[in-house]
Amino acid sequence: MSPGYYRCFVKDYAKVVRPLNYLLVGHPTNKDSKKSKKKKTPWIRGDQQQKAFEDITHILTNQPVLGYADFTKPFLVSVDASTEGIGAVLYQEQNGLERVISYASRGFRASERNYPAHKLGFLCLKWAISENVHDYLYGNTFIVDGQDVLQLVLLESYRDWAMKGLHDDVGHQGRDRTFWLVKQRFFWPGLEKDVVQTARTCPNCLRRKSSTKAQAHLSKGVYENILVITDNFTRYVQAIPTRNQTAQTTARVLFENFFSNYSFPARLHSDQGRSFESMVIRDLCSIAGVQ
Repeated sequence: MSPGYYRCFVKDYAKVVRPLNYLLVGHPTNKDSKKSKKKKTPWIRGDQQQKAFEDITHILTNQPVLGYADFTKPFLVSVDASTEGIGAVLYQEQNGLERVISYASRGFRASERNYPAHKLGFLCLKWAISENVHDYLYGNTFIVDGQDVLQLVLLESYRDWAMKGLHDDVGHQGRDRTFWLVKQRFFWPGLEKDVVQTARTCPNCLRRKSSTKAQAHLSKGVYENILVITDNFTRYVQAIPTRNQTAQTTARVLFENFFSNYSFPARLHSDQGRSFESMVIRDLCSIAGVQ
């Protein structure tokens, strides 16, 4: 059995075996593999490869200290991205101690090696939660823990660079999302004003906005309204026909068609005002059985 099978039991597995994996670049790993287009790496087993082999052998032949998952308790997911790869650790507090439930790590793909630091962080978070420890977290309560973020006081000459990296290069997020990304990393006088101006005058954002003159023409019948749901982070949109625009109907449609698939959001915003949002949240709590 391949040592890779045990990667979830080994801390920093990808980092430990990296010198060995590097030897396989361009070489087929079985007789049925198609010929790789990558340039073959010379097969040279030096001191680094020998040390990696001895380290992984020692780890695999010693008793693991992982805990058993208790699905009645919340989980803690710790993620980290470095210059060598991305990793995650799934913890759970048991008998007053934080026990490791599972490890996950991998190196970078060729396209990921040039990612900026903030994009690596998002990659690590998405990869860990949606792929590696998804089976533990689905339907359960969990907390995400990452590295502390330091705020830098940014000189004026670098502010356009920061705006490009945290607005243009991450998919032209809206004003609020861009402001959150920037303030987590930098500070300068008038930061919020500059973010608002950037979001308001960005050519790509202006072209993407739909015209306010466009109207949807619905045929008369049972469904004469459309509820449009937009995820502020990914810009993913769903349009769902509804019988009316009441808070109760809105809450039911949100729960059955969106929240049941993607979980509850951190914030809920409606163009019908705060009082309508409060009624929707009240009805959502009733539907979900939340007291």
